[in-house]
Amino acid sequence: MKIELFKTRRQLLLRVPTFKVRWYFRILGDNGEVIAQSEGYTQRHSAVEVLNKYFPKAKVVEVEA
Repeated sequence: MKIELFKTRRQLLLRVPTFKVRWYFRILGDNGEVIAQSEGYTQRHSAVEVLNKYFPKAKVVEVEA
């Protein structure tokens, strides 16, 4: 089992460079099939904390979205 951790950015206002960043993770099976995807986390360490708590043996890979 492999877990991909990635972030998304969305611009909040058209003319002001403020962004809303969310961290997500996907749980992938051995065959590459997506088993589950998380809800958005506001901070990276919150997502990693959840993964370490519930999936201590899973390999976490950070990917660019």
